[in-house]
Amino acid sequence: MKLTRPVFVLFLLQIISMQVKADKLKDGFERLRIYDYFRAKEYFEEAIEKKTPGAAFGLSKIYSQNNNPFYNLDSARKYVMLSDSSIHAIKPKELPYYSSFGVSDTTISLLNNEICKKAFMEAYHADSLEKYEHFISNFYGCEMHDSVIQLRNAVAFRITRLENSSAGYKNFMVKFPMAKESAEASDLYQQRIFEEQTADMKIPSYEKFMKDFPESPYVDEAERMIYQLSTAHRTIREYAAFARKYASSKFSAESWRLVYSLSMKDFSEKAFETFKRNYPDYPFANELESDYKLQNYFFLPVVRDEKWGYQNENGEQMIEPKYEEVSLFSEGLAFVMDSGKYGYINKQGKVVIQFQFTDAEPFHNGCAVVMKDSLYGLINRRGEFMIKPKYDDLSSPSQELCVAVLDDRLVYLLKNGKQLSSFMFDVANDFKNGFAIVSINEKYGLLNSAGKYAIEPEYDELIYISSNLLKASKNGKWGIVTDHGKNVLPFEYDAIGEFSQHLALIARGGKCGYINEKGEIVIPMKFAYTPSLLNTGQFNGGYVLMKVKTKHQVIDTLGAVLPVAGFEDIRLPSFGLMPVKKNKKWGYANLSGKIVVPCKYEDAQSYENGFALIREKGLYGMLDTTGKTIVAPLYDGIAQKSQNFIVKKNNLYGMLNSSGNLVLPCIYTNIEFLSPTIIKVSEEEKFSYINLATPKQ
Repeated sequence: MKLTRPVFVLFLLQIISMQVKADKLKDGFERLRIYDYFRAKEYFEEAIEKKTPGAAFGLSKIYSQNNNPFYNLDSARKYVMLSDSSIHAIKPKELPYYSSFGVSDTTISLLNNEICKKAFMEAYHADSLEKYEHFISNFYGCEMHDSVIQLRNAVAFRITRLENSSAGYKNFMVKFPMAKESAEASDLYQQRIFEEQTADMKIPSYEKFMKDFPESPYVDEAERMIYQLSTAHRTIREYAAFARKYASSKFSAESWRLVYSLSMKDFSEKAFETFKRNYPDYPFANELESDYKLQNYFFLPVVRDEKWGYQNENGEQMIEPKYEEVSLFSEGLAFVMDSGKYGYINKQGKVVIQFQFTDAEPFHNGCAVVMKDSLYGLINRRGEFMIKPKYDDLSSPSQELCVAVLDDRLVYLLKNGKQLSSFMFDVANDFKNGFAIVSINEKYGLLNSAGKYAIEPEYDELIYISSNLLKASKNGKWGIVTDHGKNVLPFEYDAIGEFSQHLALIARGGKCGYINEKGEIVIPMKFAYTPSLLNTGQFNGGYVLMKVKTKHQVIDTLGAVLPVAGFEDIRLPSFGLMPVKKNKKWGYANLSGKIVVPCKYEDAQSYENGFALIREKGLYGMLDTTGKTIVAPLYDGIAQKSQNFIVKKNNLYGMLNSSGNLVLPCIYTNIEFLSPTIIKVSEEEKFSYINLATPKQ
């Protein structure tokens, strides 16, 4: 067939046109290879309609690279998904054509994963609700989608915490019912309902709250506030009125006892009779006879002519010094020694248990451990043996059970002397919540109060880490079990810490994170781990310090890292402040990382009870939470004790009050608190007592 020239030209143009179109995709990838993103984008856009799998892939590559002005991960995701869907719609014979440009199921999947990861990192670094919601909506199907949901929930919860309203917490629980923060949101919802309903802090509001929300965990707090407000002036009349009006209150008994103690200040017979006449409904009348005379005195051991007796906190002699040794009173009795033997006396100085023991311990819960003829037993307040003296050692009862040592083996005894079980142990710890950790043949288990194994002795180590959870090790790996033997965390971890603020550290493969008491990982294992974190990596006041070599991070209970970069060292925050080191000096920054106390100290410790220890020129002082110096740095050491500061200078001790004023000069070799107000001070071989309430030696 012979073609005329016009027809031939048209035919040739069609062939050339097809070649040009086909070349657009090839040219696009060629341009992309040499980073000519502008031309490559033009070619791919021209080819997108006819060569969709390849052109969409090329456009996705351009939009996913941050080294060109077209960088946009949303567009990159759109085109890679288009490439994925369209490549499955073409004929098999076309696949080699696209494969020649590096476009296949595998490369599309890899590109998609890369885009997902980049989008995830952008959202993660922004750490905003908007960014996470955007990822969830636009990057569904990415492998980190579930993780982003958790991060979104955490941010939403953080925002809800800032709003801190019952409506906000309720909305969070409705909107994110599956969030791990829902339980805490529920707790905070209950708290805010209570606070909002009782914002005026008046008794009728608390009474109404208790009526309207009888199942609330804050009913006890409402009851306490009613008690506090009803007795605001702390008068006898108020306490009596409260005890009578709220007879079923848990504070009723305390209120009655305060009526008694306030009425009986002088403990005279007249005051006692007046009290019984004024309060015939006093519910503890059987205690009055013995209590009103002596019980409010603090009996302090004193020595005179090498004999011991007692005086009260006012320095008045209560029991004549005539014993070789005495102890402090416990449960109304004290052990004393006469002629080399121990017995027990009461506060009237009367011997109530005869001198017959070679050793004795104070009474606790109505019984005391004693030694007779080199063996230990247990007596009651009448001096009768509850456990006969036939053991090499004996502990004080814990939850009605003693640990006894016999021939280097350990056994549990009831207070009546009966052996709990036939087992004899290498290790036998005190009972706790009805259970005790024991060991036989170097394997640890858990014994219940019936003498049966709650957990068979099969573990290399077994340690309580909360009230009902234990960490256990087996074959070099750690897991967590309940006190009934149920597995909570599998045995695949290198280390597990103790629970603090409902979180415990876990470590594996050099990384660590935190779990809750259900064994759920709530803070991902993304932090570097060192064994020292087992001791230091516990939450305190809502924060934990992750300190590994020269890297320091402060993390909250949601896993968020505080913005405290740029410091040479940091310590755990408290009272909203954290010690920070900059230019080799210490100061304090707030939780945003802003320095609020200048870095000028040689050392600075975390705040405790509202005060922080600092060091300057080798000497120690104290700051309050405003950064004000309460105790000037003049001392070799300082320790807080009962609202006071024990200070040390030239190896002698003194005391300052919480305002930094001198209470005792640094002249003592030792200062010992016997009660919040009574202290024993020593000077060489001599000692005396000081009543801080009425300073008199």
